Amino acid sequence: MSSRKSKQPKQRKKSLGLKFFGIVFFIVFTFLLVAGGATLGYLYMIKDDNNIVKNEPED
Repeated sequence: MSSRKSKQPKQRKKSLGLKFFGIVFFIVFTFLLVAGGATLGYLYMIKDDNNIVKNEPED
């Protein structure tokens, strides 16, 4: 009985730890994805604006 009881909390702790790690990983991954996408979009927008500004005087 005592051996079973000692094993159960370990399994629960492990599952809670995995859940917590999964949630944190998901939040971090989502944040990186959104931040990366926004950064790339912003840089692309700046690059596009610079090309338009450079091309206007030539025309």
